[in-house]
Parts: sequence; structure tokens; C-alpha cells
Amino acid sequence: FFLSRGRTKRNSAMKLGTAAAAALVASLALSFGEQGGEEDGACLLSLNRGGLAVQHDSSADDVVDVKKQKDGACNRTQLCGEERGFPGAVLDLKRKDSIARAMPIDHCRETLLTRYSDFNLSATIFGSIDSWVKQQYLSATMNVKPYWSDSAVLRIYGAFVVVPPPPDVNRDLLNFMNTQCDFAMEHADGSFLDHLKWGWEYGTLNYPSRSPMVLLLHSIMGVGTNYFPMRVDQIPTLQTFVTDWEYHQIESFPSMLRLLYADKMLPELIRVVDYLPHLTGVSMHRVIDNKLLYLSADEFWAAMNYQLCHLVDFVPVSNWNGSSTGNDPFLVLFTKLLNFMTSSQRLEATVGLVPPVPGGYVGDHPEVTFGSIINSITPSWFKWTLFTSSVKELSGEIGHSLNYTLHWDDASSCPVETGKSCPLGCLGSDRHCSSDKCVCKAGLC
Repeated sequence: FFLSRGRTKRNSAMKLGTAAAAALVASLALSFGEQGGEEDGACLLSLNRGGLAVQHDSSADDVVDVKKQKDGACNRTQLCGEERGFPGAVLDLKRKDSIARAMPIDHCRETLLTRYSDFNLSATIFGSIDSWVKQQYLSATMNVKPYWSDSAVLRIYGAFVVVPPPPDVNRDLLNFMNTQCDFAMEHADGSFLDHLKWGWEYGTLNYPSRSPMVLLLHSIMGVGTNYFPMRVDQIPTLQTFVTDWEYHQIESFPSMLRLLYADKMLPELIRVVDYLPHLTGVSMHRVIDNKLLYLSADEFWAAMNYQLCHLVDFVPVSNWNGSSTGNDPFLVLFTKLLNFMTSSQRLEATVGLVPPVPGGYVGDHPEVTFGSIINSITPSWFKWTLFTSSVKELSGEIGHSLNYTLHWDDASSCPVETGKSCPLGCLGSDRHCSSDKCVCKAGLC
């Protein structure tokens, strides 16, 4: 069940020292329990000359079924089948590591980056992007295929094997997702269902105080692009599988995502951080039909935690210390949001980060493309502007409003500063200049 990549494609065996192998086999034996032999689907594991021989396979990205059971399924305790909790989807090494360590990881010392020869942006959730320059940029950042070192494979599987399996997803819900919704599109990394499986497992382990159902179904009513896996008329069916609280989080998730990606809401929250104890709720517009939504303060902070967890899966796999990756918009937004949630004491989920070190070690880069050249020469501020403006354009195309309102418990305690300076004056009759800052009149914030 170990599978890694070297600098060349090959089938080989990774050998560990006798002591390490004995310790690992003992721990795996305790984890797996009795599973039978190869004839009933056991994963390939053998001792070879006093060491542990683990079969590599270059025909798959991460884990392959070495030998499936006769009925086509694999015991949920087996790593070979990846059937734990959510059949039909798999977790690659990057996702396994982020779940086990509750953070994104810079794998610059553990991976060799190449590109997929058959990558097709139009088959992904970003297929609706019609700008050629943006297409080239997205292709360069998304079309990254990591080959993993043997030591990384051993470390990640050693950590993930002790992660408790999540609960099984309701089979009727899975049937609804597979037969009545459209999750056929590829995601930024793997299939759409792989991403949803990751959310289910990450939420179960690292956000246990709230329901993991939200991260499982977060995309079903819309994503960052104008792609909708389900229709509005299917909402009543969706509601039969979730609680009212879960549904409210799911329907507002795409709206929260776009408000963060468009860089509209987080800067204001940072500015009014001292007033946040007086926040009673937030209203916004639902992406799928522009319906007005309202989240109470407790619902809003849960939604912000879900957004932070979700961003973990979008941070690049490697080379954060390099200038072209260190200013990646997803890494930048994740860092900003994590810092805000921590400093404001609103962080509920377990999420961490070892931040980039400018000038630090940078690993191999995939082959140069026109898009990668654009990525390397584009200034950070312009890359961020392109990222945020794309979301605004996409919402504009479908008539979705990015307007939102922060609701406060009392007019006397709400933040009156508008965030604008006033060297010459303030625009609008409802505000005036005070200490070089534009402030709203009493009761109008």
C-alpha cells in the first residue's frame, strides 16, 4: 500500500532497516487486526531480507488496489481500498498529510514536480474561464504532478494509518450525489469527489465541535466559478439528508467563499476587530439564486472556520519559499484568514501553518510553460488583483450580488470608522472627517 515516486518512473521496492520495519509492522498489525491473506483482498506487505519491502507502482498517482476483494470492495481498515467513510473517492499523499497534521505542508524537500501530459483545464471547475491569459496561468498552477520520495511516503502513511476512519456517509445521500447531481468535473487536484472526501475526513478529525457534513457538501450549491452541481428545484431533496443548521451553512458556503475571495469582507473584519463582540449577524446573497441570507454571529463564525478548513486543500503542494509560489493567492488568503481567526480568538477548528521563509529552500519546479512565466514575473499585488477581480466578474455574470451587511447589537457600539482617510474630506452626507479618518454619523454605521 505504499506508493511513491522517484525522479524516474519505475517499479521497485523500498527497504527499511530491520528495527524500523519491525516497529512499523507491529504498529500496522495492531491497526489492521486480522485481515486474511491475498485471496480475500489483503494489501501487499512482505519482509524482504530482514527489511520491509513495499511495492511501488508508477501507474497511479498515489494508492492503488493491490488486490481487490472478490466483491470489488475493500475492508475499510485497509489502506489499499481507500473505502473509509466515502467509497468512490481517494486521498492522495498531500491530502493525507494535511488531515493527519491539521495544516497545509510545504513539501519542497519531499517532492519532484512534473506536469500531466493530458491535463485539460476545460474539464475542471475552471473550464468557464474564457480569458486566454488566465487559462494559461491556471493551467500552470494547477497542472502540477508531484513525485514523492520514499521517506515522505513512509512518514505520511505512518501518520495517516493511526487517523480514525470517519463515519460512513449516508448511502442514500451518496446515491443522490452520484446520480442526481453533477460532480463529474475535475477539481483543482483530483476529482471533485476526492475533494469532498477530504473535507469529510478533515472536518471529522480537526473540527469535531461542528458537523463535517458541511465540508462534505459545501460545493453542492455552487463553487468559486459559475458551476452548480445541483439545481434550485433539488433543494428540498438535499434538505432531507441534513439538519436545518447544516443546510443553512451549506447554502451560505459559496457566498462566504466569494466574499473572501473577492477581498470584500475580511479587510473590514480586520479593521473592526475590536467591535466584534457586538456583532449579532451578517446578511449576504446566496450564489445560486441571489436570495438574501442571514447568519447569526455563531453561525457566521462557524462558517468562517469552515472556510479556513476548506482553504487548506487549495494551498500549493510545494515551494512556498519561492517568489512565484509564496504570493500564490490561496496561500496568501489562507495566511490572512488564519492570522485573523487566531488574533480575534474565533478559531474553533484545528488548523496550523508553518509559514514560508523568503529566501529559504526551494525545490524543483515543473517544466516551464507560458503560464508559469506569467506566474513568475507577475507582481504580487497584480496577481492578487486578478484573483479578486475574477470572482467579482463571475458573480456579475450570473447576477449575484457581493453586497453584505454586518449587523450590530446597538448603534452606540458599532464601528463608525469607514476605513477611508480624509485629507480633503469625505464623500457622502452621512459621514464626516475626524482625525484624518472618515467616520459615520451616530447611529448610521
